[in-house]
Amino acid sequence: MKIQKHLKLKTLTSGEVDLETWSPKSPEDIHICLDMGVRVKNLKGEITLNVTLATPEALRLRRNSTELVEKHTVVVQKYDYANVRKLLKGLISKCNRETQFDSCVALAKYFHWEYDYCKLDQAL
Repeated sequence: MKIQKHLKLKTLTSGEVDLETWSPKSPEDIHICLDMGVRVKNLKGEITLNVTLATPEALRLRRNSTELVEKHTVVVQKYDYANVRKLLKGLISKCNRETQFDSCVALAKYFHWEYDYCKLDQAL
């Protein structure tokens, strides 16, 4: 059975930097919040997803232990807008399932968004 494409990345922004022109001075500087507008087929508007983009160096600077558990974080070796956008589009595409509901549940595994699992059925 072919999986329908319910999800599509429409917008990618950050309240911290202009993603298209940002040039971090060092890997330690790459720890920012990304805001994504994702279109869900047959729904009006977009859902807003958030994820932290970081490098291993930036995460090490922000932790006091040797263990690292980060939810809703995408780790990259360096910052390149086109590659980050491609990576996020791929993750979103990977979340397509047979139903819109299942697609959105899959999104919640990678990204933070406005609805938790308990309220997901009400959102759709």
